[in-house]
Amino acid sequence: MEDPPNDDDENDNDPHVNAPNINPHVRNPEPPQLSPNQITEISILLAVSAAIPPGLTWAKLGQALGRNAPIPINYKNIGWDMIGKGMIYKLGHLIYPTGPLKACEAELLSSLRLPLNQQTALLNFVALYTKVSHLKIHQRFDQEVSDKRILDAELRGLLDEKRLKLDSAALFRRVYSHTEQQYRY
Repeated sequence: MEDPPNDDDENDNDPHVNAPNINPHVRNPEPPQLSPNQITEISILLAVSAAIPPGLTWAKLGQALGRNAPIPINYKNIGWDMIGKGMIYKLGHLIYPTGPLKACEAELLSSLRLPLNQQTALLNFVALYTKVSHLKIHQRFDQEVSDKRILDAELRGLLDEKRLKLDSAALFRRVYSHTEQQYRY
């Protein structure tokens, strides 16, 4: 008896199956061309996002990008532009990725968020100023919040929730809702 025909064997001799496209009228899509600044932005985003534990200084960012010397000024300028665009956060001396806290970071903290009364006090404090620095926030809440990492986690949470905004000089300001005619709570 003969074996039944195998479906895979039928196409082995067909020259049209799996043949490359050699039609001269069909253009293969060109890969997008990235500018050097875009490549640097992507590199910075990857380095900041991959840091464990999160939070890089400018020097550590330079090391993460494979540089032994201090980070070049053009990289730092691109980093500041990224902070202004909300692509990364700079709190004090540390640069963080945007978005929620990483699991490894959450494990280091005893609490991820401040109690509601302290959170409200923090938002009201920032609303008192047009722009306020990270240092000034820490000085104000130094007595109430013993672990500065918790305060930074809270600030990052408020930035992620779009209740605070960080400008290109890494200064905080409240986000005003024009539709509700009040600050976002």
